[in-house]
Amino acid sequence: MSNWPQKICMVGLGLIGGSMAMAIRRLHPHIKLHAFDVDEKTRKLAEDRDIVHQSFDDISPAVADCDLIILAAPVDAIVSLLPQLANSVKSDAIVTDVGSTKNRICQDGQAVLGDRFVGGHPLAGGEQNGLEAADPFLFENALYALTPVGTSTDSADQLKVFIDSLGAQTLILSPQDHDTILAHVSHLPQLVATALCDLVRDRATTNPLYRELAAGGFKDLTRVAASPYSMWKSVLRDNQALIDSALAALQDRIQLIRYELRDQQLDGRFEQAGQFRRELPWRSKGLLKPLHRIALVLEDRPGALVEVLQVLAQHEINLKDLELRKTREGDGSTFHIYVESKDAAAQGAHHLKQAGWEANQVT
Repeated sequence: MSNWPQKICMVGLGLIGGSMAMAIRRLHPHIKLHAFDVDEKTRKLAEDRDIVHQSFDDISPAVADCDLIILAAPVDAIVSLLPQLANSVKSDAIVTDVGSTKNRICQDGQAVLGDRFVGGHPLAGGEQNGLEAADPFLFENALYALTPVGTSTDSADQLKVFIDSLGAQTLILSPQDHDTILAHVSHLPQLVATALCDLVRDRATTNPLYRELAAGGFKDLTRVAASPYSMWKSVLRDNQALIDSALAALQDRIQLIRYELRDQQLDGRFEQAGQFRRELPWRSKGLLKPLHRIALVLEDRPGALVEVLQVLAQHEINLKDLELRKTREGDGSTFHIYVESKDAAAQGAHHLKQAGWEANQVT
């Protein structure tokens, strides 16, 4: 299994496909990497930057003799590509995808390829799209869902080992569970943020102070409202029923909160919600294997962050992730530094304090 796969085809070289190809080239240089993309400029860029060994404008020769085929395309494109693979991939090849919804894709994949198809969804992304925005570290510490359908788990188990080798944290669940949970924790928040921004935008047309006073909390809550509809169209269509159910549940909860607001009995609701929020693992990617963190106040000057990282490196403290929490131009910024253990967080904060930095372990 350690020698698998020897040859991979990346079908689609956007942000996800490009990032995964870069991660594979960095971590597994022995793997032969093919790519299929309909855009000639993207194919040329991938070869010029040595992201893939060879790119194709025809999917059949691209996937031939490959051990693993990764469909890194939009949901509709993935569904249309699956029938083309039936007679093109070798009999023992594993096919997976990166689509944001899983029920429809997994049903079609199972029908065409049987247990050789394993649905997948990396819970990672960025504000920009395309190969130009690809990042070889996009999957580092990110949650990656695998959603097998068939009775055999061999393909999913084999794929999990490989995905883990890219630095991701793999979770195996059913397509139905995936789509139900994501309807609540991803798709519903998108619609809530959209609705809230639309409401305040409407109010701001008659009173511009709404826009001026929409500060920190409002911006944090509505960050995803900036996402384009084109990115969400197929997701909202394919998962419509489960999203509608989540919207109805939220509507019922808001009605309860309205009653509690009138009776001034919101203390229990706030306590329950606050406790749940505090129990969420504090890390910038995913929800498994929570990391430990150091809060650092960093002054606004060139080279300051480099000096901090040098202190940690001198004491062999490995940084797993870095998150900018708050910044004030000309003054400084607050960062959260994520490390692997509680002891590493304590030692890191200690050494940073000794070096003159304002740092504390977050418990």
